[in-house]
Amino acid sequence: MTKIISQITTKSGHQLFVHVRLTAKKTEFVTKNDFFLQIGQLVFEKNYEAKKHKHVLNVRRIPYTAEFLLVQSGRLEYFIWDYDNAEKLIKTGIAKANDLLILGKVAHSFRSLSKTRIIEVKQGPYLGKLDKIYS
Repeated sequence: MTKIISQITTKSGHQLFVHVRLTAKKTEFVTKNDFFLQIGQLVFEKNYEAKKHKHVLNVRRIPYTAEFLLVQSGRLEYFIWDYDNAEKLIKTGIAKANDLLILGKVAHSFRSLSKTRIIEVKQGPYLGKLDKIYS
């Protein structure tokens, strides 16, 4: 099972933030079906074949940008802030190599503690200055 290091959910169970260390021995998703990004680790045995498929065209309404960060190397200190009250710090932590940070409806900031390489995935298209508010 993948190790959840830290998580923030609403009272109704919606995920807002997840810090995960990948340790799954089988295919496993760490985000719930209602999260705006579906993040999982796929584990295939030798000669496994995924059947040819395509995804059905669906119009989705996405009210905020969700992000996925994979720390490839180094150490990253993160700060998670309340979305509606950006002065309210709600969680801090340190992510290291092979950790995932999955960010939903939260404000956030980071500080690298060493030279750090990260892969970031978020919804597009990117709208430049219209996409972020700095506080």
